[in-house]
Formats: sequence, C-alpha cells, structure tokens
Amino acid sequence: MPPRIPTSLVSRPTTTTPPSALLLAACRAFTTTTPFEAKHSSSKQKLDQLLAKAPAYPYPIKTTFKQSWFGLYASKHVQFGNNIPNKKYTITRRRWYPNIKHKKLWSFGLGEWVTCKLATSVLRTIDKVGGLDNYLLSEKPARLKELGPWGWELRYRLQTSKTVQRKYNEERLKMGLITKEKMVAENVKLGVAQGVQEALPTYKQRRLKRQDIPKGFAERWKKSAKVKKVLFGEPWRQKLRRLDEEALHPLLKPPPNLPILQYQLRWPLAPSY
Repeated sequence: MPPRIPTSLVSRPTTTTPPSALLLAACRAFTTTTPFEAKHSSSKQKLDQLLAKAPAYPYPIKTTFKQSWFGLYASKHVQFGNNIPNKKYTITRRRWYPNIKHKKLWSFGLGEWVTCKLATSVLRTIDKVGGLDNYLLSEKPARLKELGPWGWELRYRLQTSKTVQRKYNEERLKMGLITKEKMVAENVKLGVAQGVQEALPTYKQRRLKRQDIPKGFAERWKKSAKVKKVLFGEPWRQKLRRLDEEALHPLLKPPPNLPILQYQLRWPLAPSY
C-alpha cells in the first residue's frame, strides 16, 4: 500500500469560494432545441420496404426466424435441443443455427457483384446450375419457395434488367411469338397501357369479416349445397347407370327432343335378360 501524506503537511486553501459560484456549478445547462428521434426500423418495416416494388410473394413468410428474410437460406431454420452429457441431471438447452456464409457473387444480368448471406447448400446448388442468375431464374416451385423474400426481390430485379429482357425477346422470336414492344403496342390499342400482369393490382388476401358477408348468403349457400348434393350424390350416379343400360337397347331410346328429366320419368329400367 503506498504511503499516505500526513494531514499536517497538506496545504489548506486560503480563500473560500462564494456560495453563488457553487450554485452556478450545480445548475445544468438548459437547451430549448428538441432532441433528434432515434430511428428504430423493425424487421417488418425493412421487409415491407424490400417488397414494395416487387410483385406479391406467393408463399407464406415465416416469422420465427426473421434473419432468413434477408438472405438465401433455402428454408433453413434454427433448431432447438438439449446437451445431454454422461452425467445425470446436467441437461442444458441449446440451439443449432444453419451454416450461413457471406459471399460476393457475380450477376451477369445485373452486371455487378451481389453481396448476400446464403447457406452452404445454396452455394453448392449455385455452383451446380452455373451461376447466381441460373439459380434465381429457375421456374421450379421448390426453387421459388427456397428464394425467400430477399431472393424474390432479387429475382424481380434480374428479370427486369435489360440483359435478361433481351434474352427473353430472343427466345420469343425463336418460338415464333411477338416481341414485348409489339405486345405493349397491342395492349395500348386495347386500352391497357402495360402488360396484363403489370396492370392488374395485387392485393393481399384477407379473410371476410361478418359485416362484409352479404345478407342472405347463408340461405343461398344452403340451397346451392342441396343442389350439389342432388346432382353429384348417389341418386345422380344411379340415373347415369340407367342411361348406360338403356343405351344398349335400341328399342328403348328416347325421342330426340325429349328432355332428360322427362325421359327418366317416362322410361323405366331396361329389362334384364
């Protein structure tokens, strides 16, 4: 412990500070300017901004692993479990995250390096199919489901690029179809400025509330259910079997202008020989 200075050797102050100076030192500086609000953008807001210009995502978005919204995770999810060693009563909870890498991949359609978070299985698939563009432009439903919101928006940007549009026009000409410019010109003549898929607005599906259901809907639904039961039930199958049996006998054929219901009432079952 370091030696202390004796109190007798410590110099004492000769002048005393006035109380007004102590009062001013204790006061805090007061400002009239309003402080800046902290910008806290949630994952949901980032997702809405990401999909603002792209078409509606056709698959449900999982809310339990939100970091997969902003990368190519291929439906990978965090898994939960336990650590169970040899000793008794020492079980501890743990979790397993997917193997995610940060990579820069070259896109020929966009003409730039794309920085993305992707799973190692996705990186292996990209190497197999021959690049990021071929992976994104695949038409398989399983591939579209693997893309996720971020991959869906990147696919939309790639499809609207000039390089990919030029490639699509060449494929149209090879198949004998008209180009996009001619299709847009014909749509303008028909009163549609853009393509049909672009002109139709996409709305989010929502469940009907009770006040939105029109009056008398329940009664009309019951009537339609009864009609379906009559048309597609067992009695209708029996009537069809009866028609098939009577078609084998030329003497029992109905008149040409007779309705089917009247024919079923007038003509009995065909005799069995």
